[in-house]
Amino acid sequence: MTAHQAAAREKVEKTEALARLGIARRERLDKADYDVYVTGLEAFTAGTVRRACERLQQLPEPEFGPRFPTLATVLGLCRAIAEERKALTLTAAPQERASPERLAKFLEDVRAEIRRHEMPALTLRRRP
Repeated sequence: MTAHQAAAREKVEKTEALARLGIARRERLDKADYDVYVTGLEAFTAGTVRRACERLQQLPEPEFGPRFPTLATVLGLCRAIAEERKALTLTAAPQERASPERLAKFLEDVRAEIRRHEMPALTLRRRP
């Protein structure tokens, strides 16, 4: 697969994830809307965008305002997911292991960053 084909596939996968989110939120977007979101999400892999959209599908719809989350909300969640993944896959030097307390603090900071970028009516809740 060429680099061009891989980039096109990434774009299609991101658009599909956003379309599923739109269906779940009962919000229709047009091609231009998807293009804006996909362009804004270029820094993230399709897998990260898919996971962010899946998490957003689980949240209740806001009572007021648009049902589809803003680009800033999706970006914030993608950043948090990428950081979580990075924290979980970091390999520390053999003599130095990341302590559970340090990892917990890092994840707490990431979640705080997510909350800072969310829409006021949108809150993340842990699944039971």
